[in-house]
Amino acid sequence: MYKPDVVLGSDGGGYYGVALVDDLLEGSDAHGGAPEVVDLGSVLLGLLLGGAEALLRGDELLLHEEVVLDPLELEEAEAALGERRDVGEARRRLGPLLPALLAADAGRRGRRLELLVLLVAVAARLVAVARGAALLAHAARRALPHGRRRGNMESTPTADASSSGGGGGANVLLLPFPGAQGHTNPMLQFGRRLAYHGLCPTLVSNHYVLSTTPPPGDPFRVAAISDGFDSGGSASSPNITQYMSRLEAVGSETLRELLLSEARAGRPVRVLVYDPLLAWALRVARAAGVPAAAFFSQPCAVNIVYGELCAGRLALPVADGRALLARGALSVELEPEDVPPFVALPELHPEFCNMSIGQFEGLEDVDDVLVNSFDDIEPKEVEYMESTWRAKMIGPAVPSFYLDDHRSPSDKFYGFNYLSGGESCMDWLEKQSANSVVFVSYGTFSEYEAPRLEELGNGLCNSGKPFLWVVRSSEAHKLSEKLKAKCEEKGLIVSWCPQLEVLAHKSIGCFVTHCGWNSTLEAVACGVPLVGIPHWADQPTIAKYVQSVWCMGVRAQPGENGWIKRDEVNRCINEVMDGKKKDEYKRNVVNWMQKAKKAMQEGGSSDKNIARFVAKYSST
Repeated sequence: MYKPDVVLGSDGGGYYGVALVDDLLEGSDAHGGAPEVVDLGSVLLGLLLGGAEALLRGDELLLHEEVVLDPLELEEAEAALGERRDVGEARRRLGPLLPALLAADAGRRGRRLELLVLLVAVAARLVAVARGAALLAHAARRALPHGRRRGNMESTPTADASSSGGGGGANVLLLPFPGAQGHTNPMLQFGRRLAYHGLCPTLVSNHYVLSTTPPPGDPFRVAAISDGFDSGGSASSPNITQYMSRLEAVGSETLRELLLSEARAGRPVRVLVYDPLLAWALRVARAAGVPAAAFFSQPCAVNIVYGELCAGRLALPVADGRALLARGALSVELEPEDVPPFVALPELHPEFCNMSIGQFEGLEDVDDVLVNSFDDIEPKEVEYMESTWRAKMIGPAVPSFYLDDHRSPSDKFYGFNYLSGGESCMDWLEKQSANSVVFVSYGTFSEYEAPRLEELGNGLCNSGKPFLWVVRSSEAHKLSEKLKAKCEEKGLIVSWCPQLEVLAHKSIGCFVTHCGWNSTLEAVACGVPLVGIPHWADQPTIAKYVQSVWCMGVRAQPGENGWIKRDEVNRCINEVMDGKKKDEYKRNVVNWMQKAKKAMQEGGSSDKNIARFVAKYSST
């Protein structure tokens, strides 16, 4: 009779154990009695992965009974996660194997399935290594006291070494804001740079993100902390205020435990690189005696606005940037529409205003301040940040392949995508003429009302250009059938695309963007002119610089009701691609592209800053 190789179960406290023992699966071991469930963290991964620890942790009771997972289904589920990045398919593979789970109430079922998806990669690797598990069974029995029924895993978050990664270098924790793709991607790229120099980067995120997102793979280890909303992340919180409060309370405690557990495991954290939106992480690091580095994922120009407010040198509301220009902090005067809206109109979004300004809390005590920018693109702003907050530029933090950095030629992807899709647009792009396509994408979080999307879509159609338009699946219902039919004549609508690969394609002639900083830097790295349609946060300020400082595109101007009309979309596209200044826009963005590559290539300004950071934390 065919028998599966893996049993996952619960010890009644929410922690998983694994039995990979062929004779135990019959229902009794050599001593008689029920099968043992070997502790995953302290025994199996130690045996299989050279003493590495992994904690697969839940804050609630997840399973009340043992669940048998077929290894063939595990392999299919892992393939869905790894090759196709299809979490839904992985869940479907697991679903038929979990009758008890599927019978549970719907509110708890989603959480359980997501955590099981997290276990798939580990379990499948264990299956591959231990197909004929007799030797492992013998070793496991010797490692544990006889009669132990369930493993008692330490209730401390630890790094999962099963995602390979690492090496023997100094352990660096990378803590971006959970679930924020625009904050995670540049930190991942910084981590890859550190790994190239011999350090061991560990990506830290919340349980929900790690349970629903394929791991980044080499060179990263992965560790989890809790945000207090393990079953659904920030989306399951009533509002952002409650989420931030809970994230600080629970996150700070579980981060503290993580730092301690890493030290106990013999890999003490040499430095914590944290997102300044998580300012409490600095206090946790200080209390644990761990150095900390703040990592800003927005440009210096925006950082300065928030930092001056935090220091009391600027007052709310910020009407314009005249004072900052006069002080020599900025290279251009910000008009009212260019100021980050969270501080221009703080009463509309007080929670985001507080979060933005709070990034600079305690920054005078931090060991390092890192910014995803480079010296040449905003020299005056860089100088001000260096003199005021000792900031160092380490960007643009995009994959090395697009920066012509031959030290890491295979570095083409960020490798940790919260969103993905099955559509392929690259074949469609191959059929288009060079510099002919308008690429349209407005980021991970920006949302638009249906009428605004109608205006944008009609503007694209009216431009007469072929276009590739990314409309997230959560937004697709806002498009009318009439508009979708119209778009099919000249364009292609997809729910997701590999943005860097698209921007680097020879057919792309223009990028219509929300002017998020990552998207802007990616356009710079690929030499693509921009049409800016900013939405919120740092985007209006970046759009100002795109048009007035870097002169590599235009900013669309809103109509009377604040919306960008279809005629304005059409006008901007044609100005950038066919207007009198089209060659100037292209020439300027190529110039910035060359400067960006120079900064990150060996001996460049950002590369030197990274090397100094590595030298500082490589030494004992």
